[in-house]
Amino acid sequence: MPARIQRSHMPGWRAPAGAVYVGRGSRWNTPYRLGQTQIRMPALDGSEWEHEGRLGKTSDQQHPFKHADGTVTWHLVQDATAQQVAELCRR
Repeated sequence: MPARIQRSHMPGWRAPAGAVYVGRGSRWNTPYRLGQTQIRMPALDGSEWEHEGRLGKTSDQQHPFKHADGTVTWHLVQDATAQQVAELCRR
């Protein structure tokens, strides 16, 4: 059964053998951060919202998205709420 281990910065402290770190510096880290993650509405697949992966967008403004077929759609880009960030982590 997994057990939580409290990490320590004390000199000489070592993690027990077989312990696996699951935190921000690990591969299980979430790339989504509150205040840094943006969403676009509506999503390209027609759902209510999705992660906005293009960097440097201004929140609360309409931005164009050029599709592979040459069509352009406009989407509202906003900062993600805490609930949306949690949903992105779950996905």
